[in-house]
Amino acid sequence: MKKTTALFLVAGLATIASAQDPTLDQSRAELANMKADAANRTSLLAAGADAGHDGKGFYMADGDNFRLNVGGQVQFRYNMNFRDRDSAPDQNDEFTHGFQTRRTKLEFTGNVLNPNLHFMVVGAFNAGDKTTEVGEESFSSGGGNFVLEDAWVAYDFNENLTMSWGQFKVPFNREEMVSSKYQLAADRSTMNETFNADRTQGLALEWHNDNFRIIGAFTDGYRAANSDFTSSAEADYALTARIEYNTVGSWSRFKDFTSWRSAENVGLLFGGAVHWQDGGETGGTIDSELFGLTADVSVEGKGWNLFGAVIWTNTEPASSSDRDDWGFVVQGGVFVTNKDELFARWDMLFPDSDAAGDDDFTTLTFGWNHYFVEESHAAKLTVDVLWYLDRTDETDIVSPSTGYNLLPSSDDDQWGIRAQFQLLF
Repeated sequence: MKKTTALFLVAGLATIASAQDPTLDQSRAELANMKADAANRTSLLAAGADAGHDGKGFYMADGDNFRLNVGGQVQFRYNMNFRDRDSAPDQNDEFTHGFQTRRTKLEFTGNVLNPNLHFMVVGAFNAGDKTTEVGEESFSSGGGNFVLEDAWVAYDFNENLTMSWGQFKVPFNREEMVSSKYQLAADRSTMNETFNADRTQGLALEWHNDNFRIIGAFTDGYRAANSDFTSSAEADYALTARIEYNTVGSWSRFKDFTSWRSAENVGLLFGGAVHWQDGGETGGTIDSELFGLTADVSVEGKGWNLFGAVIWTNTEPASSSDRDDWGFVVQGGVFVTNKDELFARWDMLFPDSDAAGDDDFTTLTFGWNHYFVEESHAAKLTVDVLWYLDRTDETDIVSPSTGYNLLPSSDDDQWGIRAQFQLLF
């Protein structure tokens, strides 16, 4: 009798507690919602949704009309730099070395509504320098800020004609247009970093078939990424036109500078571009005009490659007379095994002869690539040696940068060594 009474008492108390605790019903409702959501997702998968890794990257898709590809890039580097520093207090700065996260990027591509409406969004953790104050001392450290690089949408009217809009690379110099993932050396040439148009914002129209490609762009001009329409970094008007012809009928072959040993024939790519921009006629812009020309050729054989380009620019700033600067780059590589590639590069800068810093500037690069997976850039070790033959302070168009291991120098013969591991995912 006592046991029965106790059981009734416990049951009654539990009933009263549940009636007075509204969170219990709320938890039950949330659990029911979770079960319904899981069932709904399962039914979506059964209806055709898909996710996984297709050998190129991670993806999520719902049929052909909706797809999201997720990828990324990490380039981790060890640098050594040797230069003459004769005057006080810089004698101890002749040797500089250390680790550097050169690039860390996240990439999102895909299509929405139908396969013809596609997009790309790329962001990078900035490797730029910043100064950190600790007590009474200052230390230089990596920036690490997340910065937007590419953000564009494109629509394919048909298999030959595409319009794109947003933020993208100016379709001018080929070396810059080839992704940093697919370079021959650890980084682009000094010539490219001096003249490259980099990213901008605007519209582009591309027509192509198997062999020809023509791109026209109306943009904010050179190096105008992440700027507002009132920014002084933008031009009033900028127009770019580029034409390319390849002999093999394949554009994918020329997405990089490397040619694998499995290549069946010799492929050639000829390219050229013209760029013009003007400023100073609308609010906030700088009164300056720029006109540029470039021509390039790529040759890819069975395990070997060659590339050459020349760039010339004429600039007319309002505060000084116009000037003509130009430069060239020649590079080549050859596989000595299925996974090991040797390469060399020579580039020069030629400033305007009337400029105060009008000396030529020469860079020689020698290196080795090891591909951990045959015919793939996904995991790659690059070791190269840079020889800067000339001092930096007598060539006014060269810009020293830790990005390509060139530091300010008042003497000739600066040396740099880079060892870089790249991972793509």
